[in-house]
Amino acid sequence: MRDFEFGRTFDVVTCLFSSVGYMLTIDDLNQAVGNMVRHLSPGGVLVVEPWLHPDAWRIPHVTAEAAQRPGMAVARASTTGRQGHVSSFTLHWTIATFEGVEHIVEDHELGLYEVDEYRDVFVAAGMSVEHDPVGLIGRGLFVGVKHT
Repeated sequence: MRDFEFGRTFDVVTCLFSSVGYMLTIDDLNQAVGNMVRHLSPGGVLVVEPWLHPDAWRIPHVTAEAAQRPGMAVARASTTGRQGHVSSFTLHWTIATFEGVEHIVEDHELGLYEVDEYRDVFVAAGMSVEHDPVGLIGRGLFVGVKHT
């Protein structure tokens, strides 16, 4: 996100599914949003779905889910943590098929930023910005327009 180059501009750039949360510092976030804006035409629109805000991150928190279909069952258990403004969670997957059982562990870290921090990043990148606190799935949505 911080340094991709398409060599052209677009009318709309989207960054959904909270992927911007993988920017762990404000500097990373500034670089990523700035790079997305650089790929926008004048008057273009940037839509960013943030990761959770600091007050929404729950620790400690444990969850589990499971699903199955003929010949396969999947279970996922997760735990959460936090260090400063970085949230962490570990996903433990168990996948059972007729061939056997597989265990997979995924560790994730995502930056926790306030609404005003996101706004400041958009403004610093030369945009006007609006914040929808609900967004697509309850995490909010930032919609910026690049100044002409």
